Amino acid sequence: MLFWSLEVSKKLGIPWISFWTQPTFVYSIYYYAHLVEAQRRSHYKGSGNEGNILIDYIPGVPTLHPSDLPSFFNETDFDSQYILDLFRKSFQSSRRADWVLCNSFDDLESAEVNALMELQPPVLSVGPLLPSGYLKDESCDEEKRNGTTLLTEYDSSEWLDSKPKDSVIYVSFGSLIHVSKAQLGEIAMGLKDSGQPFLWALRPDIVASTVSDCLPDGFMDEMGSQGLVVPWCNQLQVLSHPSVAGFITHCGWNSMLEGISLGVPMLGFPFWADQFTNCKFMADEWKLGFRVSGGGHAGDNKMIDRKVISTAIRKLFTDEGKEIKNLAALKDSARAALRGGGSSDKNMDSFVRGLKALNAKLRGKED
Repeated sequence: MLFWSLEVSKKLGIPWISFWTQPTFVYSIYYYAHLVEAQRRSHYKGSGNEGNILIDYIPGVPTLHPSDLPSFFNETDFDSQYILDLFRKSFQSSRRADWVLCNSFDDLESAEVNALMELQPPVLSVGPLLPSGYLKDESCDEEKRNGTTLLTEYDSSEWLDSKPKDSVIYVSFGSLIHVSKAQLGEIAMGLKDSGQPFLWALRPDIVASTVSDCLPDGFMDEMGSQGLVVPWCNQLQVLSHPSVAGFITHCGWNSMLEGISLGVPMLGFPFWADQFTNCKFMADEWKLGFRVSGGGHAGDNKMIDRKVISTAIRKLFTDEGKEIKNLAALKDSARAALRGGGSSDKNMDSFVRGLKALNAKLRGKED
């Protein structure tokens, strides 16, 4: 949300619509940040109260541990405080928006959506915003390719075709996250020790732009056909492949929505921002997978070793992993939301009708 654009729109006499790209529950947390900040000293690491004071006062949001908040609430460094201040200004502006549109769907966040619907401006879920071909049951290859990316994609379909159904672990930490070389080494060895085939989208700059060799020496030679490491790939195409059994993700919202919409169990490996909160909901509230570390909390910067990683992967293939029952229902709900008469379809229609009416009213004032 670009808070400065509000004043521009008001000067021009045009509607101002805020588009929120993170989950609705994170919108609620930032919307009620003043409540969190009133208790903030007791939430800080080292306050002596962590774990004793829970956050149970945000309308529509289940009880959270302070470490489940977006990381900016739990850090006192200048960068975190600067970003938190930007969010604060954005949400002051959002109260004056004509609409707030969210990339989510009502069945996924019903309590949060219902609580926010009592606010002004209207908050509407219009997602999941994915290329429509991936939300249809039939094959639609050309339509599926309509997604866009800034990075060159490697076609891994032939390698995936060679693997058994529900066997491959897909790993990606998105386009922004940086990971230490030591942690990448532990992830690599954890994948190896799991014994499962894996496809890893490993950006060349994931450690730093000056570091090119980020995997242990000889790792890929040792892996042979067990693993494929590529610089980037079409994530939707990978997640929709029948050989993919699980997704190790940083819990960025776009990645999580893709995993939910395509029915892929997730292993949460969050790093910063809303990823910790997203991981909490994925693992504990929606029960769509597990936290890799068993923790995955903001401020927990401990190295996650290979044994923890391999154990988490194996868990997906145990009875516990096979009993992740909510995936199929939410996959169906994501698709239903966008069909004619679905919740997101209705919300978009309501928005378009309201926008037309508001523009007509504004033009009438000009006349």
